[in-house]
Amino acid sequence: MKIFENFDLQIPAAQGRSAEAEIEAREVVKLDDMRIGAEGSRWTRYLLATLLDRSGKHDEAKVLIRQALRLNETALGAERAVTRNSRGNLARNLWYQGKNPEAETQLRELIALNDKAMGPRAYLAENNMSSRLFEDLTPLTSLTLLANTLRDQKRYSEAEGEYKHVIALDEKVLGSDNHDTLDAYYNFAYQLGQQRKIKEAKVFAQRAATGVLKIRGANNPYTRNT
Repeated sequence: MKIFENFDLQIPAAQGRSAEAEIEAREVVKLDDMRIGAEGSRWTRYLLATLLDRSGKHDEAKVLIRQALRLNETALGAERAVTRNSRGNLARNLWYQGKNPEAETQLRELIALNDKAMGPRAYLAENNMSSRLFEDLTPLTSLTLLANTLRDQKRYSEAEGEYKHVIALDEKVLGSDNHDTLDAYYNFAYQLGQQRKIKEAKVFAQRAATGVLKIRGANNPYTRNT
């Protein structure tokens, strides 16, 4: 029953009906807590937290993400994929709130866990097919987010090294038109713009804009922003 409930929750989220999905997820969390306890509702908590983060309710999302991370670590261990996903979501949540040093700490731990759990396989294409539904961090998007946290702390030299590293990996593993590669271009261009390196910024911004137009179309909000 629980598998089908969670699948049903994914449908409105996938269709962009996040408010509806959030209401349903809240109800399922309550029912699961009564029926099987908090440990059994780890997945639904994760889904609800994702929806809350997406709608800008970061403080509430953070509480649920920390709960899910703690429960997953206790039940499954730190290296399991679902636990690493929870840590990645916590890192992104902290970044959303501008808590960059905390986000950086979580990301460095996540990257170390990815390397320990998967070794060289962490950076193969099969382990970096990100989903636009739940937006879990992959090993490669974890590197991009790490660069973002460094950039936002104005540690530009360190961030530039991380951006160049992940862009090279993205292009090799995913290709230059993949949405994660384009995100890395965009974020690096943003840093270069902050540094007033306009000529260099335009190169990466143009790569991002051209690629996003190709894969998302002219009317997509992200395309217009890029």
